[in-house]
Amino acid sequence: MNLSRFSTLWSVCLLSTHGHPIASSVDISILIPAHNEASRIGPFLEELLAFLKDFTHKSGATSEVIVEEDGSSDETLEVAKRFTITCDAIRVLHHNRRLGKGGALKAAFKESRGKAVVFMDADGAYRPSEIPLFLKALETSDMAIGIRSLTRMRPRPPIRRIVAGLAFNLLFRILFRSHVHDTQAGFKAFRRGALQALLPSIGTNGFEIDAEIIAKAQYHDLDLVKVPISYSYVHGSNIKVIRDGLVMASSLLRIRKDTFLRRR
Repeated sequence: MNLSRFSTLWSVCLLSTHGHPIASSVDISILIPAHNEASRIGPFLEELLAFLKDFTHKSGATSEVIVEEDGSSDETLEVAKRFTITCDAIRVLHHNRRLGKGGALKAAFKESRGKAVVFMDADGAYRPSEIPLFLKALETSDMAIGIRSLTRMRPRPPIRRIVAGLAFNLLFRILFRSHVHDTQAGFKAFRRGALQALLPSIGTNGFEIDAEIIAKAQYHDLDLVKVPISYSYVHGSNIKVIRDGLVMASSLLRIRKDTFLRRR
């Protein structure tokens, strides 16, 4: 790690803790599930910490970053742990057995302390500089979800992923009579109390947790704001379009059935 990167890491850690012992709560928790992200999570964490350095200085907000390393077979754990050497605002949680994206997020939330909780994917597809958009939305709403559009995708994902995403979201809107046309963006934020109320009803442990959270939020009449976001496709995704798409589609049917039974 070069000297300039060390300086950035050390500065943001001092600003996040304000030189005091770790508090029982912080303003913002940023949760990052990570499975086989060794080649992508390092640059993303550097960008996130650089943003937090500036944001913390200007706003005075306290923050923590929790990386939930989810049974990776590469060096994701080692890469993430390097950041904890100079930064006690970052914690890395490790599981030998893979929990899935949903399971990892639920485990990370149990360890978090933030009044606002932000979910971000570890691949660097989303910009930390847009976190304030979500925090602003939480001033008046229970949760905020990132919404991608083709006009703000640079570079765009392969056409098969675009088509699969459109089909999945169409099925979601039909099954749940929803106005949300992008359930799967890996960038969402919640008031802690709202997420705490939702999670006990979330049975999904896979990629489809995003859709289930939105479905259950609608069921519980939570206030939901859609936040337009930038998106950059990054090669090396862990999602297998056909295999995971079929699993996620079948999970939507299960979630719909579960929601219907709760209404009876």
